[in-house]
Amino acid sequence: MKSIKKKQHLTILVVPISAVGHITACKGALSSLLSRGHRIVFFIEEAFKGKLASAGYEEFTYDRLSEVEDGKKEEKGSETLPNSSSDHMAEWLLDCKIIGDFTAEEKLRSLNDILHSEENYRDNAVVDKWLKVAISQLQPDLFYVDNINLHPAIYFNPRSAPFILNISLVPNYFVFSRQVPPAESGLMKEKWEVDKVL
Repeated sequence: MKSIKKKQHLTILVVPISAVGHITACKGALSSLLSRGHRIVFFIEEAFKGKLASAGYEEFTYDRLSEVEDGKKEEKGSETLPNSSSDHMAEWLLDCKIIGDFTAEEKLRSLNDILHSEENYRDNAVVDKWLKVAISQLQPDLFYVDNINLHPAIYFNPRSAPFILNISLVPNYFVFSRQVPPAESGLMKEKWEVDKVL
């Protein structure tokens, strides 16, 4: 990756997890850069359209339920994954046994099933296509990513713009040790017995 050339004002493309808390965390983390005159553009779903503009941020909105080919929108027609409004997201997390009164094993199995589902892979591919459009149009100097995954469109961006990978989610996502309970398991370290759960 190239380093950022000395430039008075950068264009920073923010790519958060599509949920209120993660977008809010990014907004707070980048407010000082915005106040210094940098152009901050959020890559967000249409459900969040207009929520950041009043604070001075720009928005590049996309629709996960639509494919994009040559910059043109085509309806995809799938609604397996949640839309991003907080009510629907919370309901979806409960239905999928990621939050709520479920055992650690139930949560881990459910999260694993979702993350490795064909629907999730297809969804990420659609988002990646939209991200390529955003990169082409905005020509960012820097990416600020709040996610456990780095989209290929960012990693292989044609400008080789650097990225900051942040996580406002459970920190365990970045700890790869049998001594620490898995992210989203709900287990505390003292109750973590690796061989019982996995």
